[in-house]
Formats: sequence, structure tokens, C-alpha cells
Amino acid sequence: MKMLALASAVLATLSLSACEGDSNPFEEAVEIRELNVTSLSVIGPTITVDELILNIGESVDFGVQGTNSAAQPVELSAVNRLWQVTDSSVAGISDDGRLVARANGQVGVYVTIGGLDSDVYQLTVSDANLVAIGSITGEETVDRCIPADYQATGEFDDGTIRDLTAVNWTLAAADEGFARIVSNPDITVTLTGVNSGGVTLTAASEGFSLPFDVAIADTLSSIEITPDTAIVEVGDTQSFVATGVYTESVTDSDSDTSRVAITDSASWQVSDTAVATVSNAQGSRGQLTGVDEGGVTLTASCGDLSAGAPAVITVEEGDAELAFNLGTLFQLSADSSGVFLRVSPGSTYSAADQLDNDDLDWELTTDDDSDPISLIEDGDDAGFIEPLLSTGQATVTVTDSSGNSASIDIEVVDN
Repeated sequence: MKMLALASAVLATLSLSACEGDSNPFEEAVEIRELNVTSLSVIGPTITVDELILNIGESVDFGVQGTNSAAQPVELSAVNRLWQVTDSSVAGISDDGRLVARANGQVGVYVTIGGLDSDVYQLTVSDANLVAIGSITGEETVDRCIPADYQATGEFDDGTIRDLTAVNWTLAAADEGFARIVSNPDITVTLTGVNSGGVTLTAASEGFSLPFDVAIADTLSSIEITPDTAIVEVGDTQSFVATGVYTESVTDSDSDTSRVAITDSASWQVSDTAVATVSNAQGSRGQLTGVDEGGVTLTASCGDLSAGAPAVITVEEGDAELAFNLGTLFQLSADSSGVFLRVSPGSTYSAADQLDNDDLDWELTTDDDSDPISLIEDGDDAGFIEPLLSTGQATVTVTDSSGNSASIDIEVVDN
């Protein structure tokens, strides 16, 4: 009876969620249960002040994080969720968590996933005019190829100090060889120094601007690539890792050395793009793709410092052949109880690289009116043959998902 009551409660919750506009309540309920999520928290934009205050028309993105029964954080997508606000006249919010301020007032933001409500994130909408950019928050000294985030605050004519949500970040033209910047969705900007020296980061908004000087330390002593050798097939990819070795003086006679992964901030190059290419795109930096057979060297650099030893890559054609464990011709005794045919890539069979029979396509052909053998083509017994007649010959052909195929002739003999 308890189980029936629980099931009824769940169905009632899901039905209510569906009525309120949630497009996938059942899938979300399963998601919450499988991840053992017991509570939800709304993740607001990064702020350096005490309270998030927006002007009418401004927008910010919200995220969501779960907590499981062991009090551990659980990552959750904020997309296609039932986001809600406590006062829709003050702000509206999309099912992807983007809030737009509509009118002055207080408003709360929360999200419901699988019948579970989050906490409420409070913010204020107060239309006011910017009178100055007050400050820029961030590191004054950075190491090469270690990104650092910066954020600007503004002073408004209602006496409030707010994090600015619409800032144009720039570097002087003369500084572009020393650093690069990327604006982020959470209203921050990321600066990555690439050569030692100094740069000036400028925040501008509504006709106001504020410069901020950043020193780029000369602590990066070398770059290493892992793995340093690899064999990549044409059309396949291989990811590489760049590690920066940083040395910082402690005293005149002593120094500290640290190693930091800089894969996502290094610049990657290959010696011959006709043989292989490498990505410098966000999220896939250091991923090499084989293009044609040959040899190529892979280099990671940070400004004018390149890896001391480039990775040596061999690109070769993939093995487009398949091989049977019983060769190309096999005699099967008429009184045999049957055998399994096994397949591996290559011109000769290798048990170490054996393929799953159920992942292959099997076909039986014969020139006779009746088949001398039977063949199981799918399931756990795929590839199993056994004799049906005392003599005869048939051909078994196997094909993998890439279209590679091989055949074996089976001859049934009367022993």
C-alpha cells in the first residue's frame, strides 16, 4: 500500500508540473532519482558586491546545481527547465534560465526539476543612470598562459554600486601581442597573458571608461606535451595535453617550481596541415585529426615560448581489412556440433583485437539449392555455424560498421 501511495504521489506531482508548463516532468523525475539529488540551488552570475541589482531591460543568465544525499554537488543543465520568478511584472525568465528585468522592484528566481523546487535567489530591479565606472576586480599580476577573470563595478545616481552587466573590454593595440581577452556569459572577462610585460585592460560602458594595469610575469620556463609520440589513423582524433613549468624565485639562491595544465590556453600548431590538423577552438584545443599518411610534429606555444620538444606524430591509414580466426577456407565435419567464427581487424586474425560478433553483419550464401550449414546472424550466438548436410560448401561474409568485409568458405565433409 505504501508503494501504491508513493506512486500516486509521484504521478500527482508530475501531472501538476505538466499543467504548470514543464515540458518533460517524467524524464526529469527519473534524472533526479538516478542522480540521487535531494536539493537544488540557483546559481547566479558572478558578483563582487553584496546584491545583484539590474536596470530595466538588462539580462543575466542563471544556472542550477544539485546536492545529493551525501552532500556532494551534482552538475545539472539549466537548459529546458521550469524556471520561474516570484513576480512576473518585475522580471521574466526563459526556460534556459535567462532573466530580463522589466520594472522596478524585488523579485526571486527559482527552478523546479522533477517536482523538486530549488532555493530562491533574490535580486532587485532599480532603474538608475551610470555616473562612473568605480573599479575593476582582478589580479594585478598574472602568469603566462594561466587565465584570470576580471569584473567591473559601476556607480549609479541612486547611490548604488553594482556589477556591470554590459561592458566593452579592450586591450590597447600595442598590447595585443602580450595578452588576449574573451568576454564571458557571466559578465566577466578572461585575460590570458602570453608574453611577459605589461598590458592595460580597459572597461567601457555608456560613455565611461576605466583602465586597469596588469603585469604578466616571466615565470613560465618551459612547455611539455603529453604524449610526446603517437600514431593516429587517417580520420581519427587524438587529444594532447600541454603542461607549463613555472619557476618563481623565492630568494636569490632558491626558487619554487610548479606544473600547471595549459592545454586550453596554449596555441597549437602542426608542421604540415596536409598530414594532420590541430584545433585551437574553445573546448577542443590540442585535439589532432589525421588527414593523410605521413609524419608531422605538433607544437604548443605560449607567445614566443614553444614546447622544447614537439610531439612526433605518425599518421597512417586505418586497417580496412577483416580476418577470420579460421582463415579463408575451413572444413567442417558433418558430425560436428558446430563452431563459432571469430573476426578481428587486420589481414591476419588477432585474438587481442577480436570484434564483438553481435556488432557485425553476417551473411550466408551458397550455390546449391539447400544450405549445407546454418548461421546465427545476431544475438549472443552470432557467428555460430553448424552442419545441416553431410557435404557441401557455403560462404560466410561478415561486414563491420565501417563497411569493411571478409569472407570465409565453409566446406562440410563426411568423415
